[in-house]
Amino acid sequence: MSKMFSSRQKYSRLLRILTFSIVLFMGINTKINLSAARPGKKIMVIPVNGTIDSALPFFVKRGVVKAKEYRADAIILDINTLGGDARAAVLIRDSIVESRIPTYAYISRAISAGALIAISTDHLWMVRGGTIGAAQPYMTPLGGQTSQSPVPEGKLISYLSGEFASTARRKGHNEDIARAFVDPDYGLKGIQEKGRPLTLSEEQALEQKFIEGVCENFDDFLLNIGFNDAEARTAHLTNAELLARFISDPTYSWIFLLIGIMGLVFEFKTPGFTGGGLAGGIALVLFFWGNHLAQLTSWFEILLFLIGVGLLILEIFVIPGFGLAGIAGIGMIFLSIFLAMIQLPPEGFGFGSWRLVGPVSTLAVSLAAGTVGLILVVKYFPKTGLWRRLELQTEIASSAGHVAPPDLSSLLGVIGETESVMRPSGSVRIQGIRYDAKSECGFIPAKTQVKVIRIDAASLVVEPVENDADPKE
Repeated sequence: MSKMFSSRQKYSRLLRILTFSIVLFMGINTKINLSAARPGKKIMVIPVNGTIDSALPFFVKRGVVKAKEYRADAIILDINTLGGDARAAVLIRDSIVESRIPTYAYISRAISAGALIAISTDHLWMVRGGTIGAAQPYMTPLGGQTSQSPVPEGKLISYLSGEFASTARRKGHNEDIARAFVDPDYGLKGIQEKGRPLTLSEEQALEQKFIEGVCENFDDFLLNIGFNDAEARTAHLTNAELLARFISDPTYSWIFLLIGIMGLVFEFKTPGFTGGGLAGGIALVLFFWGNHLAQLTSWFEILLFLIGVGLLILEIFVIPGFGLAGIAGIGMIFLSIFLAMIQLPPEGFGFGSWRLVGPVSTLAVSLAAGTVGLILVVKYFPKTGLWRRLELQTEIASSAGHVAPPDLSSLLGVIGETESVMRPSGSVRIQGIRYDAKSECGFIPAKTQVKVIRIDAASLVVEPVENDADPKE
C-alpha cells in the first residue's frame, strides 16, 4: 500500500535541514588564527578615500576587526574624502570609537562627513596642504537634481552638530571647533566666518591645537608617531567580504529572507524532498552569515532564531491547533531577523531612529512578498504538473517491502477522521487505515470528521463533514 511521508518523517527532514544549516554556518565562520605573536610593532592601515557611501561602514568595521585579529599596535585611517552620506559616517564613527586599539587619522582631506570620521580617532595628524571641516548637512532636492542649490535643514544641523560634539568630547578634541564644522552660525570667534561652516587648513588646525602635528608625507607621519619601522598591513575586501557586504545591504538582504521563508514553506507544502527546504535553509544561513561578518549579528540572534524555529516545529507537529508556542516562535524568528540588521551605537551616543529604517524596510518588503508568494503557492501550485510529479516521486518502492494499492477511487465520498491538524496537509484515518491527505479548505483541527472529495495524484483530498452529511458505507 502506497504511503506518503508522515509528520514524523517531515519533522526528521526539517531537522536534517536545520542541522545542515547550523553546520554550514559554523563551517564558514571557522577561523584559523595565524597571527602568532611577532617581535616589533604592527599597524593596520584603513583607507577612507572617495565618496563615503553605504558600503564603506562595512569595510571600516572589517578593518577594525582584522586589526584586532592581527594584534596591531595601532589603526591608521588614511583619510582623503570630500564627504558623502552622513549616516554612513556615523556608523564608521561607531566602529572606530569602539576600538580598544589606539587610532590615528592621517588627513589629506577630511571634508563634511569625513571630518566626523577623523575626529573619532584618538590622534589627529594632517599632511601639509590638507583641510578639515565644512560639515554642514544638506538635503538634496527631490528627484536628485544636484545642480539645484540644496536647502539646509535646521534639524539636521542640530542633530549632526551634537554627534560631532559628543565624538570630539569622547576623544578629547576641541568640542567648539567640532560644532563649528557643522553649524554655520555657531560663531566661533576669531576663526569662523559668519554664516559659513568652519574649515581649517593644516596651519590653522595646528595653531588651534586641534591636531597634534603636520607632516610632509605618509613616511614622515609614521616617523613622527613612532611607527616608521612597524610592520604595516592595509585593509582590503576579500571576495567573501564582498559577498557579505552584498548580503547585509538592506537593499538586497530581503531577497535572502524571502528565499529562506518561501523555501521552508514550499518544503512543508510538498511531501518528500523537493529542495525547497535546502534552498531556504542555505538562504537563511547566508543572511545570518553576511550580517555576522558585518559585525551586526551575534550568536544571541542566531540562538533566538533557532529557538523560534523549534517552537514553530513543536506547534506544527506536537501541539494541536495554533497557540502560544506558534505565536512565540514566529515572534522570536522575526525579532532575531530584526536584531540581526541593527548596529547599536557605542556607549554614550544616542540611538537615532534612522538606524531602524533599513531593518524595518527589509522586514516589511520580505513579509509582503512572502505573503503574496505563500498565497500563490497554496492556491495555484497544487494544480500544476510539477506538483503532481513531485508527489509521485514520494512513493516508496515495492523493493522496500511496500505494495501500492490498486485503486483509491473506492474511498471517494467515504467519511473518516483527522488524526493530526491539517495545515493543509496531515493524516486521516478511514475504515481503520491511516492515510496522508490534504485539506481542500486549509486548516482543519484534529479529531474532525472529514469526507474524501477527490483523489489528486494518488493523494486523498478531504473537507470537513457537515452535520447532515450522508456517510458512504
